[in-house]
Amino acid sequence: MENQSNSSHARKRKDLTLYIDKRAKQELAFFDSFEISLTSKKSQSQYTLKNDSVEFSNNSEYRLYTPNEDSLKKHLANIQEIDSLSTDISPLQNLEDSFKKLFKNVTHIDDIILNFNKISNFKHYHFFQILVHEKGQSQAYSFSSESKETITVSSYNNIFSKVKKSKNKHFDLKDINSEDIHVIGSFLAKELEYTDLSIIVIASRGDLFSSQKEEKDFFSNLISYSKIKLAIIAKHTLILNQKMKIQNIIRNFPIYLNISSKLVNLESIQNAKNSTKTISNEHVTITYETVESSTNEADLFHHARLMIMGELLNTLSHELSNPLFGISISTEMLSLDSNEKDIDILSTIKEVGLSASRCQVIIKSFSELYNETDIKTETSLKTLINETLTLTKSESKFFKKKINFINTKEDDIYIFTNPTYLSQIVFNLVINSSQSLKESLLQTKEINIDVQEMEDEVTISVRDNGPGIPESKSNNIFNPFVTTKENGTGLGLAICKRLCEKINATIELRNQSSEWTEFRINIHK
Repeated sequence: MENQSNSSHARKRKDLTLYIDKRAKQELAFFDSFEISLTSKKSQSQYTLKNDSVEFSNNSEYRLYTPNEDSLKKHLANIQEIDSLSTDISPLQNLEDSFKKLFKNVTHIDDIILNFNKISNFKHYHFFQILVHEKGQSQAYSFSSESKETITVSSYNNIFSKVKKSKNKHFDLKDINSEDIHVIGSFLAKELEYTDLSIIVIASRGDLFSSQKEEKDFFSNLISYSKIKLAIIAKHTLILNQKMKIQNIIRNFPIYLNISSKLVNLESIQNAKNSTKTISNEHVTITYETVESSTNEADLFHHARLMIMGELLNTLSHELSNPLFGISISTEMLSLDSNEKDIDILSTIKEVGLSASRCQVIIKSFSELYNETDIKTETSLKTLINETLTLTKSESKFFKKKINFINTKEDDIYIFTNPTYLSQIVFNLVINSSQSLKESLLQTKEINIDVQEMEDEVTISVRDNGPGIPESKSNNIFNPFVTTKENGTGLGLAICKRLCEKINATIELRNQSSEWTEFRINIHK
């Protein structure tokens, strides 16, 4: 590096002319910029340092921007410390050859992990892991030769932050305390950040010894050299994951379904029990089973409504999680600020933070509640009913609602069941009660939910003091298409009955009194 200005005027000049040889060009390429391409065939190129950029004197005019002049100076100053990574091959050539091996025949992150061992510098490394997070998404992804899984964003951010702050990029497990890193012993890690996603690459020999400086430098340089290609493969992998989810949805569709085009041919595992219909245009052909039985109609209506609810909650979670997290962090910082504050202001800040946290918990609970799966879990009836009542607020907000736990020491009961199905049953019954109460002329309109545990079963009763169900329809009220509403589908109670069968329960309309209409769910233990 050479300063061409006169020493007497050196402090007054804002421009600094730098001369950098070929080896330094590759180091310059490690800047976080895709706008620069160094293709000069000259043995030496001239670079002029400005306040926020460096200009190159070759056939085309390029300008590389950095956050500030100091960071650029420090980066250029470090060039003189670059050591050769191999005695028989230049560092640049070694990086280029390793890059070709790493991305040979690669279409997925799994392929990159397999190709690491084909690079001579990594022949003693036995474990590689790549973590990817697409900004704005509620989860991150972990890929290794042993497993593929999702991890929480908070865990990912913890790992990314600690890797980014490290200077030598070498760690022990105690340095990053995370169960989502699956290495044994020490490991190397390098982070990459883009506008729309970020990536962490991890490599381990599976021992407790520290890596040599040449190994650390080569690993860090290769990952930086591969930055653009890694981003392309990561995005392609995320797209493939989405395609796999779509394939699984179609494969497990409750009735026969076939979708074919020039690009895909997807088919459900269900065989058609009834006749099929085909619709098509110039791009795609869809063949589906016609639903002739009323039972299948009720199932299909339930699945459609559940899928819509799940998509709605996923959208809300995606759109609200980041703003709510920002509010929580901001209120915490304001509370810890050393400046004196009015007691009322502090109280307001605390309440805003608590409200944001409650919103995050509610969104998470709803997302788990409407997860369409047959898996049974230990479920708190108090939590499930309260969350379900929240979902019914648009219909039930004008009516008095009360939950009664009968003959229990605690105001809660835990049962082993499918919370998604049970919530859907309670949801339908409360909606029905609310719509019935709208037609009532009573001054006080109530919905009571009674929960009682007995020796061999748990019962949940939903009672309202509405006008009730006409006697002419009470015997067939659980049959599909039987409804007391002018514009009703007649599928709500039919769905409830089918869902009760899936969770080993029964549902019945109790004898109607002059004051109450009661539906009782009997869940067998």
